[in-house]
Amino acid sequence: ESPRSRCPSLPVLADALAKKYDEKPALRARMQNGLLMVFTSREGETVSIVTVDAQGHACIIADGIEIEYAAPPLPGQPS
Repeated sequence: ESPRSRCPSLPVLADALAKKYDEKPALRARMQNGLLMVFTSREGETVSIVTVDAQGHACIIADGIEIEYAAPPLPGQPS
């Protein structure tokens, strides 16, 4: 089995995460050769971290439960 067969197109993976876990994109960052995306459920029960290559293949690289959001730094303090 090719590694690419486990990495469908982004629309296919996003649809699967929405249907199975009620996850939607919460963050997207450009990387040198693609994107890094974080999908979360509405109440923060689940999270999936996804990389997307230049050809649009989306691979889940990590997942978890019980998201804890970090507080933003206070003005004037290092981030």
